[in-house]
Amino acid sequence: MVWDAVAVLRAHPFAAFIPSIILGFACQSAELLSSTLTVVGAELLSTLTSAAALNLYLAYAERLMEEVNKGTDDFTLLHVVRLHGRAQRILPALVVASFVTPALSVSALGLLIVPGLWLLTRWAVVVPVISNEVVGPITALKRSNALVRGSSWQVFRTATIALLLEEGLVHAASAAGREAISSNYWSPWVVSSAAAALVIPITALTVSSVFSRLMRRELDRSLALEGAAAR
Repeated sequence: MVWDAVAVLRAHPFAAFIPSIILGFACQSAELLSSTLTVVGAELLSTLTSAAALNLYLAYAERLMEEVNKGTDDFTLLHVVRLHGRAQRILPALVVASFVTPALSVSALGLLIVPGLWLLTRWAVVVPVISNEVVGPITALKRSNALVRGSSWQVFRTATIALLLEEGLVHAASAAGREAISSNYWSPWVVSSAAAALVIPITALTVSSVFSRLMRRELDRSLALEGAAAR
């Protein structure tokens, strides 16, 4: 599934990286406010902005994968803007999801390791559900849980690991960005922003690929049940 993400990035670098570059630098630009905040406030701001950037890109990735599956090869800047515009209709639900995802990531990386990892796995495809089915965050959480049920291990070793790595890498990049800003040495900030721009699409497209496979599995099961009932 990670290789599916890499394949999309190689085939459509313009469509994949232009939004992530904008979101990556926007995410790291929030660190400009860190000097006016406490340490806890700066960490919270970093966590929320990185989650918001990832969720916005996840919504975009669903529309991008939809176009790729239709056979679209040539993505112009206007095309990319339109895809982003189509993702804006679910913005309120994405804002709510942006608070849920980092809380689970922090829990999984902190004292609540087992329940945090379990919830992060069961809710790993919340944003693709919101994007494709246009439902609210509570319904999306239930739907994600239902889709992942029976495939928890496969989702954990792909989507969950990707989300945890994204959170850790972007967090490290944010820390480097804060250090660069405080010392007026901007090269690390540029590097950290570029790192965020690279990590976000790989994670989002991996989660999108996982969601697609879960949907295919659900459809196959539904068809099998219909076939059995018809006999």
